[in-house]
Amino acid sequence: LNVAGWKGTPRAMMLPSGTVGEQLLEALAAWDHHAWAGWTRYLLDNLSAENIRRWEQQIVTPYATLSEHEKDADRKEAREILDVLRSIVSEL
Repeated sequence: LNVAGWKGTPRAMMLPSGTVGEQLLEALAAWDHHAWAGWTRYLLDNLSAENIRRWEQQIVTPYATLSEHEKDADRKEAREILDVLRSIVSEL
């Protein structure tokens, strides 16, 4: 996994067929929609020239060089993904 330049991979489409793979796909898709909706709401409520400049800079900044505050925000999101994965595993 090349985290710094991750753009997705066809491997994401190669989930095991059957219940577990489908549950995982749906759980992650639901989480992704929730995260997107939350971010979009925040974006629409806070759209300003200053924020746009800051977000544009964050877009091109590799994770490794983000501030600890920005990394903590990404870690929070990653923990939520882990929670989704744990919930699926616990149902096995």
